[in-house]
Amino acid sequence: MPVDNVNRKAAPRRAVVGIEREGSWGRVEYAHLLDCGHTERRKRATRSKFLSCAWCVIAEQTDTELKQLTGPGKSNAMQANDDLLDLVGSQLAMTERLIAQVRAEIASEHYVPLEAVDVIVSDEDGEMQLSFATIFIPASDITPILRRIANNPLPDDTDSV
Repeated sequence: MPVDNVNRKAAPRRAVVGIEREGSWGRVEYAHLLDCGHTERRKRATRSKFLSCAWCVIAEQTDTELKQLTGPGKSNAMQANDDLLDLVGSQLAMTERLIAQVRAEIASEHYVPLEAVDVIVSDEDGEMQLSFATIFIPASDITPILRRIANNPLPDDTDSV
């Protein structure tokens, strides 16, 4: 419900805590901060110590609508589905935590940043199993290894016989 459609005479009156001027010349509005925490915007600053709070009316109406949606009319089937989703969600969270631990252990073991490690997990008959892990090495770290290999070519098989 828009604020403009609220009957301000029926709205509860709240104490004005502060007034802030907002906007530029010609488009000035005054934001009245009320003790309920809501803000009422008006074209002029009020001299009164109390203002009607339309947001309190909207909040009350929304609260009653939400209570009707989540009231005792909730079926047992929906509650069972919620319990199942919680079980799946908790299992997924536990799996994600274990994957993060494996990534951290691999990164620590090989002295690489955590972002360089990728762990691949597959679903085998409803259970998550570790398939493989990949460590990405930047080209700048591989270049010295390639130079060393280029300078020391592999011996031919005929020389070793």
